[in-house]
Amino acid sequence: MTIGEKIKNARTSKQNNLTQKALGHLVGLSDVRIRQYELNSRTPKEGVLEKIAKSTGFSLQYFTDHSIETPIDAMHALFDLKQKYGLKIKKTTNEKGKQVYQMTIEDKDLDDRVRDWLASVEKKLQQVENGSLTIEDFENECQIWEGRYPVSLAVESEAIIKEARKAERNKKENE
Repeated sequence: MTIGEKIKNARTSKQNNLTQKALGHLVGLSDVRIRQYELNSRTPKEGVLEKIAKSTGFSLQYFTDHSIETPIDAMHALFDLKQKYGLKIKKTTNEKGKQVYQMTIEDKDLDDRVRDWLASVEKKLQQVENGSLTIEDFENECQIWEGRYPVSLAVESEAIIKEARKAERNKKENE
């Protein structure tokens, strides 16, 4: 995904739902300049990206261009993950008999972060299954979670802690 696509995604996410003019106002630019960024006819400088990130609530890292546009680029990203984080990929067969790839990560910090990300996705998928979240909302919430990461993880953790404290207070009151 290009930087322009990421800017548009952050601007139009359900959390923000900003027009190009509104985002331009927030960061001190014209709507024409925001449109140029989104169309990739201009590239925002780092300071502008910082303002866009702050205005949309997305992390600056979200807007980093990782240049993974082709399968060859993806392969080189996997090579980098192997070198830096001990990524191991193994071909295996799933329960339906289909050949799939299984990845393991030796780096504990990255492994913990991937585990948190997958737990968040699984939680949202359960909401889709029980009908409390639509597929469209699921995709949008995932996009927001990924765009706001690592802030999104901290927000989720705070909510879990608050819920646990509330349950503890209720338990004490009922005793």
